[in-house]
Amino acid sequence: MENDTGFPLIPNVFSGFNSLVASATYGSLSVARVLTGQFNPANGIGLANTSLAFIGNRLFALAESDLPYAVNVTPDGDIDRLGRHDFDEKLTFSMTTHPKIDLDTVECFAFRYGPVP
Repeated sequence: MENDTGFPLIPNVFSGFNSLVASATYGSLSVARVLTGQFNPANGIGLANTSLAFIGNRLFALAESDLPYAVNVTPDGDIDRLGRHDFDEKLTFSMTTHPKIDLDTVECFAFRYGPVP
């Protein structure tokens, strides 16, 4: 249904924690979507709607709850999603949506966090 409409119909479990009831509802809906085969968290759980960053001459859409998504802006101004990017399996969990570029070395620095060290 979400692919047909072009936007999310059911909130992501990480999209907002306004109250305990809302959090439980979001979590329950996410579990139901996984169990019914509507959603596979291995394919990503984020909406990549927080920031954009150029890393290694590629444009990435970032969200705190998922891996970066490589994107391309077409000459018409449309955005093509090229897919989730894990930097050759070096990134196993999400990363910050605000990486920093060292202007002298052009290195990108980002932190990541997750449930395991």
